[in-house]
Amino acid sequence: MWPIDRVRSVARRIERRVVNPILLWILHSPAHWLLSGWVTVLTYEGRRSGRSFATPLLYRRAGDRVVLLTPADGTNWWKNFRGGHPLRVLVRGWQRTGTGTVETDEDVVLETVRWVASPMRRVTDPLPGRPIPSEKRLRAMADEFVVVIVSFDDE
Repeated sequence: MWPIDRVRSVARRIERRVVNPILLWILHSPAHWLLSGWVTVLTYEGRRSGRSFATPLLYRRAGDRVVLLTPADGTNWWKNFRGGHPLRVLVRGWQRTGTGTVETDEDVVLETVRWVASPMRRVTDPLPGRPIPSEKRLRAMADEFVVVIVSFDDE
């Protein structure tokens, strides 16, 4: 195993065992407003296992839908949503039910990656030595992410 792979593996374990439980606790608490503008809780049942899973994810509203973003490498949850799959999302303290579908349109994925990068641009602008992602880099990053579109049952 390459050293960078080992670092990624440790980072994923820390994320799953430490960071995600803290985010889930905050998002289900009265203090959810600290994060719920850009982090949601996705709850779904695995297609094969039938087990219930809950995971915090970056999201954005797009009209009457929610767009979820995750790295393609190292995560498998999104594979449940190929062809559509029922789910629940906790958006700003409100539980909503719907159907999630993996989005394959490259323009939609790129637009979502741009949206995520735009707040980072504002944060990193004043820091010397921190590169702002170029359009070329954003396009390369789009290949590394998966987008799941959530359509709600009540709309």
